[in-house]
Amino acid sequence: MGLFDRLRRRDPAPSAADDGVGRDVFAELRTLARAGATPDAQRAAVARALQAHGLPAALAGRYVDRMVDGIALSPDGATDPRLRIGGDPLLPPDEPWPHAPDGRPLSFVAALDLAAVPPLAPLPRAGVLLVFWDTAFHELERMDFVAATRVFLVPPEHAPVPAATPDGAERAAGVPQAATVVPFPAPDATLDTDDVPDGVPAYELDDALQQEYGDRLLGAERPIQGPVLDEVPYWLVQGFPATRERYSAAELAGEGWAFLAQLGEPDGLRFGDVGALYLVLPRADLQAGRFDRVMGILQS
Repeated sequence: MGLFDRLRRRDPAPSAADDGVGRDVFAELRTLARAGATPDAQRAAVARALQAHGLPAALAGRYVDRMVDGIALSPDGATDPRLRIGGDPLLPPDEPWPHAPDGRPLSFVAALDLAAVPPLAPLPRAGVLLVFWDTAFHELERMDFVAATRVFLVPPEHAPVPAATPDGAERAAGVPQAATVVPFPAPDATLDTDDVPDGVPAYELDDALQQEYGDRLLGAERPIQGPVLDEVPYWLVQGFPATRERYSAAELAGEGWAFLAQLGEPDGLRFGDVGALYLVLPRADLQAGRFDRVMGILQS
């Protein structure tokens, strides 16, 4: 594993000979990120690694300029229980356990105390995000990814309260996370373009860089099946009428949505076939610190 936990893939990790660039091509990036270097310093390290493998400076610069700052979540060396994937469930005070429209309990996914996260707008500076997901979403009459998702923000003047996992909900082992501000590759960026000189292992460099990043808040997603935000209108159409009524016509058309988080499948919780859960919401909600209209989009 690199500094950042890889999206949980079950295929064997490639050897240096297989990937054509070596496992340590971005070793400087890992060192800088561990040391808390600025995103710009990390971008410079990415550019140096790309140029060392034959990419012209102008193309390397164009690529890193498109990288998007976000917060990497990694279990490497993490001990702070305020940031964790899975583990003992928490709820806002006086809040009942969230359920799907057919009455099944959602499963607890994560507790993320924003006071333990480096400040990065437009995330609130404090409060605890609690994430729940319906692992049996496919059993609903409609494939409603809004109804399958519940995210609470517990304000800093309150504290989340422990809750027992109800029958029918899955429980993942708790894994603490460390949070670091990093630049993420843009979801539609690629080094494998026509203007890259012959002999540059563009695809392998793309893949090696993406392998450095796993779970995250803000920044840019690492899609498995294509740009996640492009799927928003499709999934809203699939949802229940009551779900669609919660969004404006522009939002139903996919306008003004923002990426919030990407979470890989934790042990004991099923997102799909070794999938990832992508949390998205209207950008106006994110800027207002409102999380009651978050939609989780599954790719696997």
